[in-house]
Amino acid sequence: MDIKHLPKLQTASSERRKRFLYVAIDRCSRWVHLAVKDDEVVRAFPFTITITHVLTDGGSCFTANGFEDACRKLKVEDRRTKPYKPQTNALMERFNGRVQREVLGITIFRHQDLETLLKGFNQVYNRRRQRVLKGRTPDESARSRLVAEPKLANHRYKPPDPRALPQVLQVVAATKEVSDQTIKAAKPRPFWHVVVAESRACDAIAAGATQPLAGAIRRAPGTLGPSSGM
Repeated sequence: MDIKHLPKLQTASSERRKRFLYVAIDRCSRWVHLAVKDDEVVRAFPFTITITHVLTDGGSCFTANGFEDACRKLKVEDRRTKPYKPQTNALMERFNGRVQREVLGITIFRHQDLETLLKGFNQVYNRRRQRVLKGRTPDESARSRLVAEPKLANHRYKPPDPRALPQVLQVVAATKEVSDQTIKAAKPRPFWHVVVAESRACDAIAAGATQPLAGAIRRAPGTLGPSSGM
C-alpha cells in the first residue's frame, strides 16, 4: 500500500491544491484499488478481499495514529519496508510508474477530471490479462479466490462505477494535449485506447454484430495484451 502525491489542480471550489492518491494492491491477485483523498490519513482498507497484513513504507502517513488505529480495529498486521530499500516494495513502485506514464501524462486542469481518469484506469487495469496470473485478469483472480473461500469477502467493498469508462472518453476528448511521450511509454497501449476499443466493440454488438463482446475486444489491435505484471 502506498500514497502518491498528485499535482496541484483546480478543485470544485476553484481553489488550486494538492490531493493524494491511495494505491492498494493485493499481491496474490494483483487486484488494484485507487482512491483520491484530501489528506494522507489512512482510515480503512478498500480491498474486495479481507486482508490480514499490509506492506507499507515508513512514510508519515503510515506511522500516524489514524493508520495504526485502522490496523488495530481491523486486526491487520502492518509490515514495513526497510529504509532506503524501495525494491522491497517493487510491485508498488512499478505500478506508480505506470500511473505516472499513462494517467498523469495527460494535460488536465481539474481534480475532478483527474479522478475520472484514475477511476477508468483502475477498471481497465483490473481487467487487463497478466502473464504472472497465467493469462487471467486481476478481476478473475480475485473472483476465483472468493468462490474458493467466501469468508474472505470484504463487505465494505463498493463495486466500480459503471459510468467511469464513458466519462474517461469525454475527458480525453476535451484535453488540449496528450503527450506523444506518454503514448510511446505506455505498454502495451495507453489505457484510454482500451476504453475506445471496448466502446467500439459495444457499438458493434448493439448494431447486430455476431462476434461476442470479449472476442471483439481481444481482437482490437494493440489492446488488452498480456501485461508482464505491472
